[in-house]
Amino acid sequence: MTYRFLRRTAGLLGLQALCVPLCHAALMGYTNQSDFLTAISSGYSAPHVTNFESVAGGTIIPSGTTVEGTTFTYSLGTDANGNPVQMQVGPATDFSFDTTSSPNYLGTTADGGFLSGDQFTMTFAQPVLAVGLFVISGGSNLDGDYTLSITQGSVGSSALTDSTFGTLGDGGNVYFLGLVESDPSKTFTSAAFSSVGGLGVPFNVDDITTAAAAASNPVPDEASTCGLLLVTFAGLIALRRRLS
Repeated sequence: MTYRFLRRTAGLLGLQALCVPLCHAALMGYTNQSDFLTAISSGYSAPHVTNFESVAGGTIIPSGTTVEGTTFTYSLGTDANGNPVQMQVGPATDFSFDTTSSPNYLGTTADGGFLSGDQFTMTFAQPVLAVGLFVISGGSNLDGDYTLSITQGSVGSSALTDSTFGTLGDGGNVYFLGLVESDPSKTFTSAAFSSVGGLGVPFNVDDITTAAAAASNPVPDEASTCGLLLVTFAGLIALRRRLS
């Protein structure tokens, strides 16, 4: 009797340990693209990548314009001549930078790049559960110089460059920011990017990646899974009482 009781108690404790994390689905932040891609490799749709290759270099992207399924909204101030700064697909006539998926990237009409302090919002064509992007910086950055945010939370950049791309041939340092939501009920349709102001560091953006729940293999619903475990848990308690 005692031996059987101990075995079932151990089983109950194991179920409790398993159930706790499942009952608390979490938003996870990533600063390395390979980790982000691993996180969305199961239970999520094939990634959709906005890499700006379908439009010509030098194309202006006015605020509110949709490019490859992503709509950009921003206010970037004015340039040295008092003209409004607009997003622009690089490379443009007078400038070209190495990037993570050549040749195009997201920059601005102000000498081709964003400047520290710039921010913008991305709205997606459909609800998603994951978003990530590259920042290609003209300098070395500290932890948290760039931030990617959604309603559920945010991730700050790392001072370490992305393990896949590191530093590009022209000296651009590549940083990655990604967010993955594991609760399928918490989809989102927009994300905000921001950068710390006053640093004087130019940068560009590329390969904005999103993923939704896979239609044929949806992300596990932690609440449902936990409910099933709790039913099993209650059944084992009842069994223990019958054996007492």
